[in-house]
Amino acid sequence: MSLVRRRLLSTAAAVAAARGPPPVRVALTDSAGRGVFATRPIATGEVLHSAQPLVTHPSRSLFHEVCYRCLKRKAGKGDDSRGDCYFCSDACREHAE
Repeated sequence: MSLVRRRLLSTAAAVAAARGPPPVRVALTDSAGRGVFATRPIATGEVLHSAQPLVTHPSRSLFHEVCYRCLKRKAGKGDDSRGDCYFCSDACREHAE
């Protein structure tokens, strides 16, 4: 396993351990297949999970209408992309490299 991957995994594990177990579990149901179920009362507006995506890719039909990295829709009709795909910011362009 690469050093970068080990660092990412150990950092994610440390953050998860500090927060405690997630307030949800995934289980199979008799009638609807797989589902997500609360393991404790969850307050309105409580964040259950937050993470940056590891991989994103727009569908072919939206390739020139959304940011290649974060998938935000273009603000206007103008084509302010450089090259084959659109990026909403320089930060998204740099992260995609």
